[in-house]
Amino acid sequence: MENLYESLYDTLNQYYVSLGGKNYVDLGIGTHRVKCRVHEDFRLIVIANKENVYKKFPIPLINRLEKHFLNVWNGMEHSQIEIVEKLKKWALNFSSINSSRHDFKPSDSFIGYSEDSCASIVVKLYQKHVGYSEVSEANHVKIFEESCQFLLKLVTTFSHLLSPTDKESLNIELTDFKIEMISLMQFQTEKSFRDSLE
Repeated sequence: MENLYESLYDTLNQYYVSLGGKNYVDLGIGTHRVKCRVHEDFRLIVIANKENVYKKFPIPLINRLEKHFLNVWNGMEHSQIEIVEKLKKWALNFSSINSSRHDFKPSDSFIGYSEDSCASIVVKLYQKHVGYSEVSEANHVKIFEESCQFLLKLVTTFSHLLSPTDKESLNIELTDFKIEMISLMQFQTEKSFRDSLE
């Protein structure tokens, strides 16, 4: 797609060729060019990730475009925003650990978590349960609970589920058991991992 940006200059500069009363512009990749007819009401919309725009788009192209920042929040209703705020708070509480060494964030707990994650989940579940009608209080609660369950499916175990401090606390509370922290990465095979659990 990035290869087409070069062609956009002719389009944005309105460098058209008139033929038979119609306007045409050269579009193409590299040396392969095709004359494309331009409709009288033509508007060009380029949708791209913000980081991509600032890292890969040529500055002159960025300067020629009218820029709008879109996210999931732009089209949300007040009732949806309430659920999102509640879900964000839940995700933050779920992922926070009292540690002076590291400040944990939801992205440490949930795979792929971003600013729009909660909003995307709520919008998806909102459409599933109520479509475009007004949300009832019962649906509000149901959507929130399902949103939490959806986030729980994204919990990552790449980091330790228990910290060494947690292990010490468990050893004190569960005196009849020996608490041991092991990782799948410590073993060559799944069988050796299972054997260590017995």
